[in-house]
Amino acid sequence: MPVQEGQQRWKIGGSVYILIWKRTVFTVLTCKAGSFPAASYFQDITLTIALTPTDFIWQGVMQGRRDGCKEWPAEGESLLSYRGEPLPYMLFVCQHPQYWRSVAAERRRTGDMIYARKFYEDSEAAHSITEAEIIKVEDIHGKLLLIGAEDDVLWKTAKYIWRM
Repeated sequence: MPVQEGQQRWKIGGSVYILIWKRTVFTVLTCKAGSFPAASYFQDITLTIALTPTDFIWQGVMQGRRDGCKEWPAEGESLLSYRGEPLPYMLFVCQHPQYWRSVAAERRRTGDMIYARKFYEDSEAAHSITEAEIIKVEDIHGKLLLIGAEDDVLWKTAKYIWRM
């Protein structure tokens, strides 16, 4: 499917930019989504740069204020959708309001405002990743630049990159 300048096709919790420059279509993606599935759907994306990616899709997250929580799992929603349909996703180990309490406790314990690694590890341990939730890297025709760190405090980015 061709990507055209200015088209918005993805509902994403993080940031995704689809750019066209000198006949090269590329995406730059940030955190929280393993958001580079766009490249497996749009064959003319020739370069994808993913920062702290996962190799599967997570449950959606809402932000704001709800029952004293700043963030909570979106019930029945994927972090990503395509053509208005949610993509299959990995459920979090707990839902609202326990989700925020768990993440906030880890952040207090570590003193790191973005630390949530234990929560994501627990979620992955509680639910086996299904084939439908895995990002189809084999369907990506362009080049991938996956950037992550062994000591990432959000999730095991390096593990996910190596699996891809």
